[in-house]
Amino acid sequence: MILILGFLSLLQVLFLPGLIINKLIGNNRLTPVTISATIVLSLLVNYFLMILLLLLNLYSFISLLCVAAIELLVLGVLYWQGLKKPVVSLGNVFSNAVIAVRNYFKTDTVSKRGKYFFLALKIAAFEAALFSLGWVITAYIHTFGHVFNQWDAIVSYNRWAMEWAGGSFPTGACDYPQLLPVNWSITYVLTKSNLVFFSMMIQGIFPILMVVLLFSLAITYRSYGIMIAVPVLQLMLMKLVGAKLFDGYMDIAVSAISFLAFYVILADHKLGNMTKNLFSATPWKGLWVEIGVEFEA
Repeated sequence: MILILGFLSLLQVLFLPGLIINKLIGNNRLTPVTISATIVLSLLVNYFLMILLLLLNLYSFISLLCVAAIELLVLGVLYWQGLKKPVVSLGNVFSNAVIAVRNYFKTDTVSKRGKYFFLALKIAAFEAALFSLGWVITAYIHTFGHVFNQWDAIVSYNRWAMEWAGGSFPTGACDYPQLLPVNWSITYVLTKSNLVFFSMMIQGIFPILMVVLLFSLAITYRSYGIMIAVPVLQLMLMKLVGAKLFDGYMDIAVSAISFLAFYVILADHKLGNMTKNLFSATPWKGLWVEIGVEFEA
């Protein structure tokens, strides 16, 4: 039972509120940036909602179950047409991904020798990027069942999450941001335990988002230079962050959310035809940049 409630808490933290917002504003795309922004929107909605529930003295297991049940019901209504044809929907996503990858391998050079040279360069960069993506996903999976071991997570962020879950505002937080501690607390309230397994799963999403977004940007720009940056990012994460990568430090989450803000601008500058997309339309670009700046600050 605790596993079911734990995975329900992950859905609440990462997806349910964001998916509802997606549908309400007419965004039906399933892309890396859409998924990333859905996660960030969900975190933000949860943050304000949980603070409101706490102020009303309603932050409890029953309240969160009701919130999740209502959101699942709303999602069922909003996505009913897509749910009736899941194979078609997934098929469209797959075909769009294949087209994007095929376009990446196209070269604009005229000479035959130059064409083969740049094609080989793109293939090598693509394979290295896939290896990096596989590495970060595998490293994430290896954290399953582990607990926080680093100082910041144990002494500060996870302690604050426990206090939020206990129905009180955190002590000694000063000006430290509470977005993720509040969202971690959802896992403790819904599982009625101090099990940190699900909190670590939330934190581990951000390194993956960084790699996936950079990979996606390389595909969008058809750039082997950006694609080469993916394994470079992997090396930086291994060298500069190391064991702290999935262990409750906020630097990676801040970097991922900040990069999402700039990804929106860069992708929109390249494509130029996404003005109806929530994450690239001009009013929303300002929102995402503001979110990125706030997190970076």
